[in-house]
Amino acid sequence: MKIDTFITETERSKCRRVADAFAELYEKVGDMAVADGGSVGYILLKYYNGYMFESNEIYTDSKELFEVLWTDWLEHHLLTPVLGTPVAELDYDMLYEILPPEKKEAFAVEKQAFWKASFGDVPME
Repeated sequence: MKIDTFITETERSKCRRVADAFAELYEKVGDMAVADGGSVGYILLKYYNGYMFESNEIYTDSKELFEVLWTDWLEHHLLTPVLGTPVAELDYDMLYEILPPEKKEAFAVEKQAFWKASFGDVPME
């Protein structure tokens, strides 16, 4: 049985760099991982319940994978400091909006660092 190729070798290499750049996220969150799915792409596994992941998504575009992982990283860093407080009930957009400008700038710097680790000197879109 032949498996079709859905990801180019170039994108596969780029996805690997993106996945590696966000490795700290998997350790912090604990119930997610990114796996190399070979010719089909990179697989984002989420919500590990002790014996399986409840969600999986396949990515063949490194920039799409980057944006999803960045969003997960940002949401983790928005929610963690306010867990157990009434503010934790706000959605992520609201949590971001109430941040002081210097915290927003720090997150922008972090995103640039992840981009550079993933794509080198390619300008962020």
